[in-house]
Amino acid sequence: MHLIRTRLKSQGVKLSWASIRNRMRGWNRITTTLRKADGALVVNRQDARLGAEQAMISVAARAKPGLHRRRCELEG
Repeated sequence: MHLIRTRLKSQGVKLSWASIRNRMRGWNRITTTLRKADGALVVNRQDARLGAEQAMISVAARAKPGLHRRRCELEG
């Protein structure tokens, strides 16, 4: 929490932690799990699109959306 607020302040974003949480509430990560015909699981994680204010806060905090996208296959 302190690191995020420090990064935001260095970029001129002076918000309380409660305000940051409220504004970022809509940032969702979607996880889709599918089972292939051979029984292996395919797990895909992707961040939902951010609004303009959420994108500004995430860039200022150096938490880049979309970089967390991951696709992996697991044996079932």
